[in-house]
Amino acid sequence: MPNKNERRKNPRVEIIWPIDVDTDQGTIEGETRNISSSGLYTYCEEPLQLNKIYSLVVYPHNRVEMGVTGKVVWSESYDLDDKPVRVCIGIQIAEISDEDRMFLYYLSKTS
Repeated sequence: MPNKNERRKNPRVEIIWPIDVDTDQGTIEGETRNISSSGLYTYCEEPLQLNKIYSLVVYPHNRVEMGVTGKVVWSESYDLDDKPVRVCIGIQIAEISDEDRMFLYYLSKTS
């Protein structure tokens, strides 16, 4: 059911998919928490540099991987009950194939 308070142009879908982020220090693993055709909210175990553009690979379930280039637009860390720190990161999609963008668009319309 769509959120009536949602102000984003492209609604997000709550979904957990593995991701790999290519950094200067190597690959960082993480997972999406929600995604749209214009951005994604992720959890990673290491921070990413704000305003930097990264190459990512998103691994949807039951579909081929998606290559994405995105800009980190916000980031924050938290620690609950002495568990390892998780870094929450908002990434604005800069480049994605038309096919993958349409897949995400239709995913948001059917969820």
